[in-house]
Amino acid sequence: MLPQTERKRQRHEAILLTLDKLEFVTKGQLQAIHNLGGGKNAYRILKEIKEEGYIQCKRIVENIYYLTKEGRELIGSTKDVKWNQNVEHTLMRNDLYVLLGCPDNWKNEPQVKVKVKDGLSHKEINFRPDARFYQKGVHHFVEIDNVQSMGENKKKLQIYYEVKEAFKMQFGHDPKIIFFTKSELRKRRLAEWGEGLNLHIYIK
Repeated sequence: MLPQTERKRQRHEAILLTLDKLEFVTKGQLQAIHNLGGGKNAYRILKEIKEEGYIQCKRIVENIYYLTKEGRELIGSTKDVKWNQNVEHTLMRNDLYVLLGCPDNWKNEPQVKVKVKDGLSHKEINFRPDARFYQKGVHHFVEIDNVQSMGENKKKLQIYYEVKEAFKMQFGHDPKIIFFTKSELRKRRLAEWGEGLNLHIYIK
């Protein structure tokens, strides 16, 4: 069994790695991801890491944590994350990450390039989903419907229609598209526009 100080160090480092991966994370999200127990215990652990100088937090309804320069240096991260207007979007994406069981190979905002048929030739379609992961051999693409217009959502779905056949030919399956939205009305419209896609819609 590892000494208590080593277990504590490893737990702190695991939390820092999660913050590096997800950027802005609430106390509740960290509780779920790292099994930190009740609110008081989670607060105590995060307070320790904050006092070490590796994380900082701001409060919007609940505490939201992110890495300091020292925290990034400790884990060897080159990502420089500053508080910005996309925090709510990021937190909503993290909620879905937790809801889906914290997929191991989850990657935020990857650049995706797909070659599709264009008459007798091919063209390349480039897009950037909010997240991507693989599960049981299936490509999963995540889209967070936070404050964007339904027109933007419709354009995103059109991209998935365009790449659907290319994925099927190359990988033998349709990609799974996951939308996370905020209302039943938006869910119904997304479902209507996404008919024919392997589309799954969750409501926050």
